[in-house]
Amino acid sequence: MRSKSVSTFCIWLCLWQCKVVQAVLKQDCNVISINGTGLRKMLAFWMPLLFHPADHIQINVTPLNILGKQHVESLAKAGMKGIFIGRDTATAANFQVSIVFCMQVWA
Repeated sequence: MRSKSVSTFCIWLCLWQCKVVQAVLKQDCNVISINGTGLRKMLAFWMPLLFHPADHIQINVTPLNILGKQHVESLAKAGMKGIFIGRDTATAANFQVSIVFCMQVWA
């Protein structure tokens, strides 16, 4: 897990971040992480995207517009797509969801 965070984000995870990632990946409960300012809380919530990139979406709410924009930039550097929804980007197109159904036919 730590090697994946270093190779993707160039950041070594702290022990508490590893525990948060493990709890999120376990998917048997809601996860709340309370830590001080500047301790990279969001990294712990981005990490599960590296283990299940194709079939997961994540919604993060930030109290400041600048944080949302920084998160999108950080994810882009790591090769992940993100969008910041603010006053200028809260359009119908950005809230549209595409659903793809896959059907397997057995002979």
